[in-house]
Order: sequence, then structure tokens, then C-alpha cells
Amino acid sequence: MNLYIHNTIINKKELFIPSSKNKKINMYVCGPTVYSEPHIGNARAALVGDLYFRLLQEMYDNVTYISNLTDVDDKIIDKS
Repeated sequence: MNLYIHNTIINKKELFIPSSKNKKINMYVCGPTVYSEPHIGNARAALVGDLYFRLLQEMYDNVTYISNLTDVDDKIIDKS
């Protein structure tokens, strides 16, 4: 099975090829910035990242999934 991902820079689908020779996949997904009530946008990043992670796990043996929570800054502190 091949995985094609849309490259927005060239506006075409490209075959996904792991960059490492041992086919280790590292994926980093930006996590939510929590500053108000949860909304559908907060769930989207988690859902899309999780779907890609599960798909890549089916295709490759070694997949690492990393996500973060954005640091709280002054704007968020003031709003709270």
C-alpha cells in the first residue's frame, strides 16, 4: 500500500517516503493552545494527528508520535 500526501507548496500529491533508511517515522503535531472553552478546532489537530499515526503504524514498524501543549503567555493569563 502506498501513501500519497498533498504537498501544498507544489499543489500536487506526492508519494510518502520515509527519510531514514531504517524506515523510522517521527511525527510532530502541534497540540492545542488552551485559552478558552474547547471547540471543534481543538479536536481537529488531535483527530488528524491520531489518524495519520494509526495509518503509519499499519504501514511501518517504528512510528513515534509527539504532540505538545502550548505554553501559557500573558494574553492567556490576562484573559483567565
